[in-house]
Amino acid sequence: EACDRYLMSTFGTAFGEALVEEAAPTVGERVLDLGCGTAAVARAAARRVGPSGRVVGLDINPSMLAMAQKTLNGVVRRQARNQSLRAA
Repeated sequence: EACDRYLMSTFGTAFGEALVEEAAPTVGERVLDLGCGTAAVARAAARRVGPSGRVVGLDINPSMLAMAQKTLNGVVRRQARNQSLRAA
């Protein structure tokens, strides 16, 4: 909670918004947020892709995912290491 309250509210949320603005996902697209932490990027992406899109947040830390869960509606959260991903 301290991370979200002090770190993310100071600059992380603005960074997440700017990152998603630069990536420019559109309605209906799919977004993968690797190392999502408390999910600033996933929240911003979910607003851009809308209900027809899909956002997945991936983080190794279950505490970060628990915090993210409090603020994410419609975003899938998964606990895993980024290195465990394989190309399909």
